[in-house]
Parts: sequence; C-alpha cells; structure tokens
Amino acid sequence: MSSLPHDPGRKRRGDRRFARLATSIAGVLEGRTRYEVRVVELSVGGCLVRSSFRPEPGTIVDLRCDLGVEAFLAKVRVRETSLDGEAEGGVSYLVGLEFLSLSASDQDLLRQFLDTKSRRSPGGARPAS
Repeated sequence: MSSLPHDPGRKRRGDRRFARLATSIAGVLEGRTRYEVRVVELSVGGCLVRSSFRPEPGTIVDLRCDLGVEAFLAKVRVRETSLDGEAEGGVSYLVGLEFLSLSASDQDLLRQFLDTKSRRSPGGARPAS
C-alpha cells in the first residue's frame, strides 16, 4: 500500500492541494458501524461526503464506493465535519475525508476516474483553492 498525500498532517483548513471534481456517488463508510454516504466532491487527496451522521474529526474508517464499474476502497481520516442542513428524514452533514492509504490498483482507478470525468464535464475539475 502507498500513502496519499505524503504529508497529510501539514494540511491547513482551506489549503487545497488537489483539483476537486463535483460528483454524486453512493458510498459507505465502515468502522464499528456502517453508514451510507454520498460522495459530492472527489480528488486524489480526499473527498467530501454528505451523511446523516457526524463522525468526530480524527476518526479513521474505510470508504467504499463504485467508480465506474469497479469498487474503490480507501482508508480515510475525518478532517472536518459541518452541518449541511435539513435533509429528508433528519439532519445532513458534510464530512471532509482525507485518503490515508490506497492500494496501487485503487490509486490507478481513482486517477483514471477523475481524468475521464474531468474531460467529460463542461467545467472539468475545480481548481485547488
């Protein structure tokens, strides 16, 4: 397994090093409990998910989702959470996740997915801010 990014501890809030792609992908966060999420932004360094639960920053869990026809699995750390608002059936949160480790095949799958989707979408990936 390799690690992305190389020095995740130095990332400051608002300091984005990777272009982000707006998405809408169903996924699951798994730890002691399993929670369904929706991936709303994706980059090579992490993602933003919408969820009905609010994990604590620093929590490490597995993210599973389908990128195209293949399953994607990443060990992630919760960087931050914020209230998104009212959703059907309750409250919704936005959860920023940082990729801690990806297998070589999952790294390739992620890069390929991002490259393909950013070429197809009219605006492409949003630049790092």
